[in-house]
Amino acid sequence: PIEAKVEVIWGRAYLAFLHDYKVFALRNGKLEKYQGIHGNLMHVPDADTELAWIADERLDYLTPVFELAELVARRIGIEQLRVDIFIRPGQPAQPVVNEISLASGVLYRFHAPYLARLWVDGHRLRGNAPRAQPVPHQTTFWFSFVMEIISLLIFSGLALVGMVLPAIKGCAETIPYRKSLGGAMAAGTTVLAQVVVQMPPLHRYLARKAEKAR
Repeated sequence: PIEAKVEVIWGRAYLAFLHDYKVFALRNGKLEKYQGIHGNLMHVPDADTELAWIADERLDYLTPVFELAELVARRIGIEQLRVDIFIRPGQPAQPVVNEISLASGVLYRFHAPYLARLWVDGHRLRGNAPRAQPVPHQTTFWFSFVMEIISLLIFSGLALVGMVLPAIKGCAETIPYRKSLGGAMAAGTTVLAQVVVQMPPLHRYLARKAEKAR
């Protein structure tokens, strides 16, 4: 079976994340896959064709999945819930609940701020004012984008040094020395990576992401 992680906000399923294929299935039948630089950094999806059969209107696998997730959330009476459901190929009308989660670790890409806005707006309509104003999506997006670019440049540079330096010195070094050099460079790379992660701005950013994931 294929597992669909369905995010339900105020009793309405927003999307399903097909975990094994890293594909998002939307209510309109659109399938999104985030890959490469444009997907992972800019959050621009590609259309997925591998799972086109799930979105086929004639078989209609998604409608029973969304309806089951909404039923579970409404019976519990909770405003936000992720319901993980198994989809059995050849049995579109028989989805099965696997588990539920109150805190999702899924990176929802472009959809994340809209999921958050739906949740906040629901509370506002009920008269539950938030304690603090939410940070605008544009600010958090560009901060995240810049930090990812910096991390990519740092680790790409370390990888390049690790490949080029042994090659340059290879002719004049013995095999044992090259091995020790490689070990030293690996240890140095690990230490530098730990230092970068502990930098105050990046450390605070990673801490906020970890807190949100809970």
